[in-house]
Amino acid sequence: MYENEILRDQFTTFGVNFNPNVVLTLTTHKSWNAAKMNKLVSQFFGRLDRKLLGNAWLEMPTKERIDGIAFVEKPNVKVHAHCCVRLNVNRWYETLRASIHIWKQLCPSGAVHFEPISYPRPAVDYCLKETERDDYKFEDQIILLGVFHPQP
Repeated sequence: MYENEILRDQFTTFGVNFNPNVVLTLTTHKSWNAAKMNKLVSQFFGRLDRKLLGNAWLEMPTKERIDGIAFVEKPNVKVHAHCCVRLNVNRWYETLRASIHIWKQLCPSGAVHFEPISYPRPAVDYCLKETERDDYKFEDQIILLGVFHPQP
């Protein structure tokens, strides 16, 4: 098996076991590189946590914060990120409204697509579709949102 195939299988298992309930797609309509998109994804979820959890969001445990995996696609063309996340189901509407507002601040040309999911496997497979390409760079194009959650 090639390295990307092994990594794809591992991320599929991880993503399914993570059990996300929403796919948030962040589009840019820009030709930014993966590093720029990674920075925007980090800022987006930090601001979203702050909006939903208040000023003490950095001190909240991971289970209180938005957690998930972001898959960056098409860097240097029309970069976007599919984010498999686990959200508080009682706050979906509030999260959607805040997401649209925050992403427009970070990327005025972009948009947010919010898709609740019932079964994680098809969603994870869709988010991993670009990993079938030989030039997909897992280390640059997959973001574990938990790395933004400092632990006390």
